[in-house]
Amino acid sequence: MDTQTMLNEFLGVYPEFTPLFQTLEQVSRFEIINNKLQCVYPEFANLLICANKYPYYMVLAHYLVMIGESKSIGILASSGIKSGSSVGGVSVSFQSTPYGSDNFSYWLALSAYGREYLAWLQRQSGLRFVN
Repeated sequence: MDTQTMLNEFLGVYPEFTPLFQTLEQVSRFEIINNKLQCVYPEFANLLICANKYPYYMVLAHYLVMIGESKSIGILASSGIKSGSSVGGVSVSFQSTPYGSDNFSYWLALSAYGREYLAWLQRQSGLRFVN
């Protein structure tokens, strides 16, 4: 699948990222990030298969958030899992990496897109992942 087609499909699923990819330079950056992720996650090598394409887009969106690409449009990673909150005096607490938790799941939990991918992973029967 060529870069422009993939970018168009990705933005169709996650239109909130559209402002990040307006110029040729930004599209080139998308291509570099996409190539890196496909090397890191070779299980998504064939994106013509629906079962690979949409989970990959979840990972791609999560990765864009985690590397800070989406800061300019206000999509930020959370600092951890929210473990408390207040309204008067505005107080929010985040849990650090849970003791005994696997780092991959915790890392994915830091964005809505990663949590979407985690939910997809949990539905896969027999799928095991190693961090």
